[in-house]
Amino acid sequence: MRSLCRLLPVIALLLMARFAFAAGSVSADEALNTLRLDASRTNTTAYCNERFLQGQADSVNGAVQRAEFMNAQAAALVLAGTLAKCGLKENSAALPQVSQRVGEMLALSAISASRAGVLTTEAVATAKRAEVLLIFADQNGSPYAAKMLRLLHEGGFGEQVKAADTNAGAVPTSVALKATSKAVAEKFAANGFAFKQQYSGKFIEATGPVRGIFESKIGGKTGALVILTGIPRASVDDVSLRDELECQVTSSDALQRAVQIQAKQIVAIRGTYDPSKDPMISRIVLHDCQIN
Repeated sequence: MRSLCRLLPVIALLLMARFAFAAGSVSADEALNTLRLDASRTNTTAYCNERFLQGQADSVNGAVQRAEFMNAQAAALVLAGTLAKCGLKENSAALPQVSQRVGEMLALSAISASRAGVLTTEAVATAKRAEVLLIFADQNGSPYAAKMLRLLHEGGFGEQVKAADTNAGAVPTSVALKATSKAVAEKFAANGFAFKQQYSGKFIEATGPVRGIFESKIGGKTGALVILTGIPRASVDDVSLRDELECQVTSSDALQRAVQIQAKQIVAIRGTYDPSKDPMISRIVLHDCQIN
């Protein structure tokens, strides 16, 4: 909690315009699912020493004070994942406090991304998760959550999150399908039309062996294309693309992870399935991917 008291005056300097609070309530299950999603974003063992975690929060604070917004955005997002992992080990009575701490870091990451001029779909999704956790914390008596929510919305994310929720291409906040890459490919092959109707615009998480990692150009920026093995080809004459599942990687933390993995390694990838972005209807492509 001390980190929030230090961060509030710093964050206040970042804000540009006022927006109204979003209405609604959040259940304990919704908060838990959001925490699990952030915990899954980090593939390292969480070091849950409180002094260490406070030091990491102080480092984020320092980056904001120095106007190093890209560093603050990445560091706050990583710390949110660590806090979520550590918090999920606590008993259920600690859920509001854990939600407050993780929500605080997610909000700071989103605001820093905005101040750095990197208002991506990932930043909006981060803001949405922050809002879910902070609303839950506020409902359960947190003395700081309402202030942080106000700062998040004053930073412009009240309207961004509202738009993401109401648009057909809304930013997903939970995983709609979680399976092996082979099982995902088989589900798509069984009925591609039904697959698109059910999962378009939603998060899919697939685990399987890496077939390859390649450089790609995404929106004019250098990214990575991570390919997992799907359904084995029936023969050398089989030219379908059902044997692979592609993952477009663009965020800085995911690109760092992409550098570390190798072919045949088992990894989990999570991204948004949006067939409207891919003209080839016979394959699965996930966008804005994270790698675990």
